[in-house]
Amino acid sequence: MKSEADQEDERRASLAVILPLAVTGFVIAAGCWTLFAVAGIHLRAEFGLSNLQFGLLLAMPMAVSALLAVPAGLAARKFGARRIMLICLAGLAACMVVLLTTDTFAGYLVAAGGLGLAGGFYSAGMQFVTSNCQPHRLGLVLGVFGAGVTGAGFTYYLVPLFHEAFSWHGVPLAYLIVLLLVLALLLLLTDPEDAVADPQYEPSINLLFERFKQQGIWQLGAYFGVVAGSFFALALWLPGYLSSQFELQVESGARLAQWFVIPGALAQILGGGLADRFGSPRVISRSLFIGLVAWWCCLTRP
Repeated sequence: MKSEADQEDERRASLAVILPLAVTGFVIAAGCWTLFAVAGIHLRAEFGLSNLQFGLLLAMPMAVSALLAVPAGLAARKFGARRIMLICLAGLAACMVVLLTTDTFAGYLVAAGGLGLAGGFYSAGMQFVTSNCQPHRLGLVLGVFGAGVTGAGFTYYLVPLFHEAFSWHGVPLAYLIVLLLVLALLLLLTDPEDAVADPQYEPSINLLFERFKQQGIWQLGAYFGVVAGSFFALALWLPGYLSSQFELQVESGARLAQWFVIPGALAQILGGGLADRFGSPRVISRSLFIGLVAWWCCLTRP
């Protein structure tokens, strides 16, 4: 029988492989998530979209992600996080193919909904990275994984770059290639016997409602909904707003928006590390307070 020290060494070695792959996958998934924040501006000009149509195009990935969050988490528990992550990456690759072949607004809208699979990847990925993580390092590991949302900032850079050189349609092709590469690496470098999988697990509606009755679940959900929802809403809205408000080129507005997205994403690592040391309630309360102070300063500035 393996000693506790040997088991700990195995977990560390496994995490050293799992975490970089999961973060890379989420970087690409987050880039897909916010693809229309910049590409949608070009589509708006091409198709003459109304404000409602443009807003729908931006909102579809996030709306579908929200609907997939709980089912993807339950599926990861039953069938294994690795399998769900692979399915989500394959679905995102299929969306890139749709973006490369469609020339109608309806086609782009379908692809936008499919990009919500990035949310399914996030739900399954959290279980994937924590399966080999020590409890006292849980916050830091989840923070490192969550920092993969920096992929949104890469999209803000890639779309203008490709648009200047060729066409923004080159971005789906680039993402398709990288998605297939990450998919292959996950298949080759991770264990098919997923430790998270529990074939005997049978989720029920009653059990879900019982857990939702717990006060802590609703508090965490409210915190995450307000903070993450606000973050992604601003991330999607900023490129177009900065471009129109300050009469900038789309490329300039998108690059300025990176100064909001990337620091916010990297702050998750700091927040996770602090939560391991001081406890998540203390970090959450102080982070919200600082955010409210910053918001008030913005409202009251001359």
